[in-house]
Amino acid sequence: MKKIFVFILSMMLIFSLCACGANKTQSPDLPSEDSSPEDSGNEVSLPDEEPFEEISGTNSANDVIDTERGYEAFQDARMAFDNYIIDNSSAEETVMYSQSLVLIPDIEIFDYITPLIYWGETLEDGELAQKDIVMSVFTGEGKRFIGADLQRESANKYTMTIDKDEGGQIFIQVDYRSDIDALRLEADDSGERALLFEYVRTEDGYAAQYYFSTAVGSTYGEGLTKAMCVFRTIFSGNNGSYARFDDVDEPDTILDGVPDEQEFIDGATHWLTVKDNKFTGELKGTAF
Repeated sequence: MKKIFVFILSMMLIFSLCACGANKTQSPDLPSEDSSPEDSGNEVSLPDEEPFEEISGTNSANDVIDTERGYEAFQDARMAFDNYIIDNSSAEETVMYSQSLVLIPDIEIFDYITPLIYWGETLEDGELAQKDIVMSVFTGEGKRFIGADLQRESANKYTMTIDKDEGGQIFIQVDYRSDIDALRLEADDSGERALLFEYVRTEDGYAAQYYFSTAVGSTYGEGLTKAMCVFRTIFSGNNGSYARFDDVDEPDTILDGVPDEQEFIDGATHWLTVKDNKFTGELKGTAF
């Protein structure tokens, strides 16, 4: 099971046990209400927290490990690559000030990747049986959405519908290719394409692309100008690229084959590449 699914169920169980314990009649062996915590002698011993184990050797922190598969492994690797760029951006002024043009703005697509966050690339029997418990976290009165539902189409495909409180409905389809560790997510919001997301595991890293509407400029007195854009990343360890293509049509799938790095980012409006700790690229019209 996915980590966040297990966490939610664990918290539900803890709250349930606490509620049961609070309703029990006090036994003669328990301290009275006047007793102080120091007198009770019933201190709870928590297990020691496992120390973080750093990976030794020549591999970087975001190198792909063969046994790691699925969306969570991809997202962990991508975030590690993002953090490397952010942490080292001071080496190149243009990257330091304009990296946000190409890094994926996850907050903008959060609603559309909801199923991946809570259930991951596939929907298992236990997750399907407990779906109402998990969905109660973000649906219902006073929550972000009115309601939601999950349907498993096959072992590697499932759909999610989300009813929005302002009207309209989000429909999301997740299709996982377990044979090559690749995923495609399509999300439509009230009948309009809201997000296309794909990732593919490569020989020693990942390639991914996101297609959604985002700000591409602003006009005084009129606010932000938005357009459908493609964000792409391809990386291995701490070497790789990010690119953004502004105001373009929906891209061809990469599940049938990933181009080489240069071809993958060729023609981008903004792009950056980092190789052996050196940045090159063009952001906001400035080459470096």
